[in-house]
Amino acid sequence: MNNYVREWSYFWPIDDPKFTSPEGAKYDAFFIQENDTIPFEGFVNLTISQKEKSKINCVLYLITQIEMLKFDKMEEGYQKVDVTDKIEEYSFKGGQVYAYEHVPDPQLKVDKTKYIVLKDDVDHITDACDSIGMDFRKEFDNSTVPYSGQIIPQKKIFAKRRK
Repeated sequence: MNNYVREWSYFWPIDDPKFTSPEGAKYDAFFIQENDTIPFEGFVNLTISQKEKSKINCVLYLITQIEMLKFDKMEEGYQKVDVTDKIEEYSFKGGQVYAYEHVPDPQLKVDKTKYIVLKDDVDHITDACDSIGMDFRKEFDNSTVPYSGQIIPQKKIFAKRRK
């Protein structure tokens, strides 16, 4: 897909009102590092961003309108973007190609040093790339901006409800 990069830049606060429980419970989250508990404010997810003269690899799925509605619901926090004209290898007639891109909330003030990437997410994504083939994985790695912050395994994270 032309004119896009993949990056770890979707900052999702733990207490984002769009994602908290119905009763509005707030949580404090920590991860264990050596013998200490380190607080953090949220997670960083993978997204795509427009960038001229760049290219990312991707997987195309042929799906129905009903399946598309399920993706729209599942991809909470991302917006669907028509990228039909950004695909290099194929041309399309009678259908569109969509990708999901996070659009940051301009009112959200994020201290990026207090956000983490789940190692389990990284492993899941890279395992999926590896299952396609090493060339695909190399293209993925070359077209993804590496995350420079903390990458923490799920098993080292815990949260407690605020009173």
